[in-house]
Amino acid sequence: MDTLSYLAKHPNEVVSGETLFSAVWPDAIYNPSSIQRSIAVIRKAFGEDAKNPKIIITHPKRGYSLEVQVETISNGGLASQTERVIKLQPAALLSLVIIIGVLLIAYLLMEITSDSKEIQYSKLTPVVSSGKVELNSRFSPDGQFLAYIAHEKDDDYYIWVKNLKNSKITRLSNSPANFISINWTYDQQAIGFVERRDDADQVGLLPFNRLQSEPNPAQILFSLENAHILSQLQWEKSGDVIYLSRDKDRRANVMRYRLESKLHTFLLGPQQLDDISEVALSNDGKILAIVNDGKPNEYPVSLYDLQNKSIKQLAVLNGNIHGLNWHPDDRRLLVSNRKNLRLVDLSGEIKNLNFTNYLNITNASYSPDGLKITLTLVGIDFDILSSNIDNMNTNNRVVNSKSIDMQPLFSPDSNQFAFVSLRSGNQQVFIYENGIERLLFENSDNEEFFGMAWSPDGNNLAIALEKTLYIVGVNEGNILRSVKLEESTIYLRGWYNNENALLVNLPGPIPAKFDLDSLAITQLSEEVTSCIALDREDNLYLNLKSRILKRSNKGKESIFWQAQDETIDHLHVSEHGLILEVENQKLKQLLKIDFDKQNPLEYYPYDSDEKWLSDVSSDGQRLLSMKRSNFAKTVFTLE
Repeated sequence: MDTLSYLAKHPNEVVSGETLFSAVWPDAIYNPSSIQRSIAVIRKAFGEDAKNPKIIITHPKRGYSLEVQVETISNGGLASQTERVIKLQPAALLSLVIIIGVLLIAYLLMEITSDSKEIQYSKLTPVVSSGKVELNSRFSPDGQFLAYIAHEKDDDYYIWVKNLKNSKITRLSNSPANFISINWTYDQQAIGFVERRDDADQVGLLPFNRLQSEPNPAQILFSLENAHILSQLQWEKSGDVIYLSRDKDRRANVMRYRLESKLHTFLLGPQQLDDISEVALSNDGKILAIVNDGKPNEYPVSLYDLQNKSIKQLAVLNGNIHGLNWHPDDRRLLVSNRKNLRLVDLSGEIKNLNFTNYLNITNASYSPDGLKITLTLVGIDFDILSSNIDNMNTNNRVVNSKSIDMQPLFSPDSNQFAFVSLRSGNQQVFIYENGIERLLFENSDNEEFFGMAWSPDGNNLAIALEKTLYIVGVNEGNILRSVKLEESTIYLRGWYNNENALLVNLPGPIPAKFDLDSLAITQLSEEVTSCIALDREDNLYLNLKSRILKRSNKGKESIFWQAQDETIDHLHVSEHGLILEVENQKLKQLLKIDFDKQNPLEYYPYDSDEKWLSDVSSDGQRLLSMKRSNFAKTVFTLE
């Protein structure tokens, strides 16, 4: 209403966006998105086509005008057809504003009423349909362009810009690079990018102008050694940039880079919030929205006030979050939450943006007027491979459902294995034996999966979901027992051989024993690690990255093996000893260590860039791995 009122006071005059913003929001930092949103609402109230407006006219690079034309009545009667059109008198103009205001208020009331219902989206349109991997799309501040990254080959990507008016596509980057994220600068004069390199992440700028037809050389702002940038760059009006990085010790810190001084200053870190994974700067530049890892499968969304340094938790979402963006009105957040888009308002209320979708969503963000969303839909196909430790280059693809098949786990006799599959949309547990797959556990409520463990005799399988532990008979597929997990989510790591108990991780992750008779949970060690395993005697082995700690079944702790130059990535236990995944100067190998340490250490080359080792057979010879066979990312607009 204020925007329309100001334009009505200056009919047929071009009013700049800055002038209009100052009049309507005198105490706020200039944000063109707010003006664009207001204009869009007014046009919708008038029933105007934004591409062919008659009343509210956009003058590119100049501003907006309210075009009011009427014929006046002279003293002698009706004006002739040749008489010039003149501006409304103040009284008539005020009447027009009142009438329009009433219509606008009625429209806004209808909008508020419709907002209380679930918002339905139906039109999903690919941006380019190139068939290549596309990702990280972003609308320009004026809403007329869309920037995105497209894959060429290997780690070669280019940055492209599409003109949304004429559909012309221009390559912006001069040469290919491993670009992982982009975002427009506040003034739309450039696109900031993050380039991942082996030794350091680079942050730079690609100059942009709307008439551009050829790529421009990049300007590198800074490099981060021994750290990776995790989230979208957040550009401030001053030209400074806020970014989220993770150092070699896996500590996540929110930093600000000052463009003039070229200095990095600390904003937030583990002292305030653990494991920050996403950040998004509000359009007025005052609030930083943050996602961090909370309890298992819980991801708190918080607000950090950049002026008074206060933090307020807004809401908690379940399931991984791969994108965070403010609505142009700064009153709600758009969250990419697996296969769903969620809206979180400033009161913490969570709503769904419903549209037909079966793929994971990443980096969804609004257009400046808030009427469109751009997003990346991700399709992934993981297969399960079987191989022998003496010939790991020969792989047999044993499970391939054209979906995600993962986490295969050998039975104690290694004649069959259990695995998780998303082929039906839910996380379900299957059994594979002699080339045949059968459904064991349906998970009809689609709860989050937190590991499984075979009973020592191979007859039962323990399956942990977020709030419930199930014991399922493998042969019949019947649920023998269910236990509600009241206090905390657990992650299953194994089943004790000589006790009716499970080896689990508590949040931390902290090793613990879950007694199936008393339901008591006992912490086993002060060490924090998720990589733990039991041998046949129920001795516990803990991977501490530089060494393997052994905790005997009597509770005595000792160092089982100390690495020299290697980093220990994963730990597996066979009936003869340990099999470790180790890395030394980017060379990854499997290492066999016998329990009695009488035999020399045996190293086996292992290509973990293409596959991920999941489990080792009881004799230590056969391997089960996961391999990504298909990976598709496509950029869409949703309206």
